[in-house]
Amino acid sequence: MQAQHALVSSGPSTGGGKAVPRSLKPCLKLSFLRFNGGDPTSWLYHAEQYFSFQKVEDEYKVILSLFHLEGIALQWHRWIDKSGGPMTLVEYAKAVHARFGSTDYEDPGEALSRLRQTTTVGAYQEEFERLSHRVDGLPEPFLIGFFVGGLKDEIRLEVKVKPPHSLSAAISMARLV
Repeated sequence: MQAQHALVSSGPSTGGGKAVPRSLKPCLKLSFLRFNGGDPTSWLYHAEQYFSFQKVEDEYKVILSLFHLEGIALQWHRWIDKSGGPMTLVEYAKAVHARFGSTDYEDPGEALSRLRQTTTVGAYQEEFERLSHRVDGLPEPFLIGFFVGGLKDEIRLEVKVKPPHSLSAAISMARLV
């Protein structure tokens, strides 16, 4: 039917200047995080989940991402769009990480091993999860050891009384203390 092929707008030039067809209209109103340059890993993960759920075709993913940029990220996108032209989502994700992600000098494994609880268990858990998601291939016993080892002394000793057999058990035990 003709209406299915109608265009929503002429759209930005990223992605080959193609417009987004109405058939991409979302089936549910889902939030798509705005990105201003902080934590590209989380933003890209959220975007991938959104695209998967909405069944967005690959050729439109970068275009749709553009509408969720602000501040320095939008400024950067305008620059890269002028200088590099259209790119795939994989290329775009690499470019986002290169510009806004950690540098090669930042080692998330080292940061994870040095992480120490200084405030609440919840805050420590949040930072532990953020770092541990950036380190691939660590067996769960190592993650448990890093988590328990970084807890404040009084909490660590309580958790070690009955050694946890999973990371989620270690986190639960620490939160109870």
